[in-house]
Amino acid sequence: MTTRKKLHKTVHSAVCGTALTMAACGMSACQSITNRAAADMPSIHIHTNELPSLPNTPGVAGPYVGVHNDALILAGGANFPTAPPWDGGKKVWHDTIYVLTKPHGTWQNAGRLRETRAYGVSITTDRGVLCLGGNNAEQTTNQTFYLTWRDGQILQKPFVPLPTAMASFGGAQIGSRIYIAGGQAQSNPMATPSLSTFLMIDLDADEPTWTALPTWPGPERFFPVVATDGQSFYIFSGFQRIAKLGESPKLEYLKDAYRYDPASNRWTRLADLPHPNAAAPSPAPMHNNQILLLGNGADGTGLELPLKDRPSLGRDILSYDINADQWCVVGQLPYGVVTTPAVKWQHAIVLASGEPKAGMRTPRTLSLEITSDAKEQRAHDAP
Repeated sequence: MTTRKKLHKTVHSAVCGTALTMAACGMSACQSITNRAAADMPSIHIHTNELPSLPNTPGVAGPYVGVHNDALILAGGANFPTAPPWDGGKKVWHDTIYVLTKPHGTWQNAGRLRETRAYGVSITTDRGVLCLGGNNAEQTTNQTFYLTWRDGQILQKPFVPLPTAMASFGGAQIGSRIYIAGGQAQSNPMATPSLSTFLMIDLDADEPTWTALPTWPGPERFFPVVATDGQSFYIFSGFQRIAKLGESPKLEYLKDAYRYDPASNRWTRLADLPHPNAAAPSPAPMHNNQILLLGNGADGTGLELPLKDRPSLGRDILSYDINADQWCVVGQLPYGVVTTPAVKWQHAIVLASGEPKAGMRTPRTLSLEITSDAKEQRAHDAP
């Protein structure tokens, strides 16, 4: 039996505010939180553990990942199983469904999707893991479905199709409503413009229907990072396809940020990220009024190098304070990873598989237990 490995790593946050801590965070004063806000904010502690790795695979990018009936489910994804792309390896999409029922257990092969699929959105709901859109080698899809885990079996149940085929978008849940934003219409990001789609569906409606909402006041994008504080929907970073007349299309790495308020049906521009953070684990987790972007994401580092020589992804954990509208680095991951969701399971945030470097995959599963001084102090003071 594969057992969980302790990384024995605790990352204590450096709450930015003073010149020293701002320098430690590598950020300017305009990117850090104010001294007063910093003094009132409890420090974040991130305890990392390694869970069992996916079996018999180099790992996948773009899988559906979620939780149902306390089981962690991972399905689909894409990789280069025989050789990396710089050695002529061909990208392959997968349909395998894996289930992990206990953190100290082993991943089990629980069946197959109805078709190969990757780069969609997956959201944990009471009804099951809702899987939306995505693509494979042949096409992008608008199909949606639930994955459920009952009596030791995976079941697949169709859901309301998206209005259009899309992949590489972001999604999060607020109450009974699912919000999705951005994306691309084809597997090749250079083939068609990025999307500014913003849709909502209410799972509790008598006849759930996708509804188009006002888009954010900024560029269209795919692979954004999204988040929610339980009331508002946030969108950060992403890639934008830029196509100028007479020139080949290129990708713009975005670092803008926006908040959508469902009550007023309005968007607000937020402080820019200190650097692009496209395709980082999404939806980003929330802790003590701070949204945590896990890793540097795709930030444009090393683009001038050949693909095989580009560095591993950055490991910084970037915090956005929703009250102060400010950013700060609060720690580091053991390794950076993109194109995999951040999923809450067993009182921790789990990052399963994903892409730690351009063209590479990892089978590793990382668990992050996030606490703060305030919580730990209350526990210490309790009778």
